[in-house]
Amino acid sequence: MKAITLAMTLAVLALPAAAGSQTLATMTTGAVSSDGEGGLFVLAGTDVSRFGLHSRFALAADLDMGMQLAFDRLDERSFFGGGIDVKYRLPFAAADLPIDIALDAGVGILESDEIRRLFLEMGCIVSGVVQSSDRRILEPYAGVYVMTARRDWKDDCGLDDRMCWEGTRSDTDAVLRGGLRVHVTDDFRVLVEMNVNGKTMFGAGVNLVF
Repeated sequence: MKAITLAMTLAVLALPAAAGSQTLATMTTGAVSSDGEGGLFVLAGTDVSRFGLHSRFALAADLDMGMQLAFDRLDERSFFGGGIDVKYRLPFAAADLPIDIALDAGVGILESDEIRRLFLEMGCIVSGVVQSSDRRILEPYAGVYVMTARRDWKDDCGLDDRMCWEGTRSDTDAVLRGGLRVHVTDDFRVLVEMNVNGKTMFGAGVNLVF
């Protein structure tokens, strides 16, 4: 019953977003990370793919920081970059339904030879903890964000490049990411995730606790 109630709560909280946080991928929950953890992630969708490294470190009892490095393939162009975010867990808990709610803010950048993409994000992550029938720990999570993306063409446009534009393009969108973290052992977790932000991407990751 707790698992059903938790899933319904996460779904309701995700409804306001028409579209999808942590700067390049979420791969975390609303709970504060341990002293150190990290791993790999991969995301893919139509004409877009991304893979990279991620890590998180506790800064205080209710505060942690995440860092990501990634390779991104979008519309036949290759981008490299990274991101950083800070997450604050709100002092909220319910004995019947343990839920973590955290505020998150991040910045990231991805660059190709021609284009620079800058991301600024602020949002909220909600997660909980349930046990499967075999007593494995499961942590479903959902994040709703506001993301501003700025795109700059780094050089002057060539006459034969119809994809080029002059100046800066920027837009602000609602962003939604949701996923599930499965505790395989005390120090090893597997994550699956969906990202929706104009393009829908599905992904997975692994996480090791140091």
